[in-house]
Amino acid sequence: MEFFFSAACWFFGRNLYDNLKVPIGLVSNNWGGTLVEQWSSPDVFQQCTSSVPVSYRSQLYNAMIVPYFNMKIKGAIWYQGESNINNFNEYGCLFPAMIKDWRAKLSQNFPFLLCPISCLYRRY
Repeated sequence: MEFFFSAACWFFGRNLYDNLKVPIGLVSNNWGGTLVEQWSSPDVFQQCTSSVPVSYRSQLYNAMIVPYFNMKIKGAIWYQGESNINNFNEYGCLFPAMIKDWRAKLSQNFPFLLCPISCLYRRY
């Protein structure tokens, strides 16, 4: 069986291991070309307006985030996010609200790193 990670994810995990000297588990949970709305719970839309319907946005959240609610998460990397280029004003509310929502639902205040195309990490 083969597994694939983005280069940014692999190097990030490798850097963590090199610095911490403990086993690092990486979970690749991604779907290219998607909107931040699709990874957000309906609760996020009560805080922010969006031109995308809630049912369309929350599909990936329900399928790919909710199953992790019983796990301990030590951090997350959000790679890029350019699919929201047409609604970048909304993204300014949606992205931080999604992070707060994930942390609340996972009952953990884990680091959340944004890795845009330039790969300049920004911590939220």
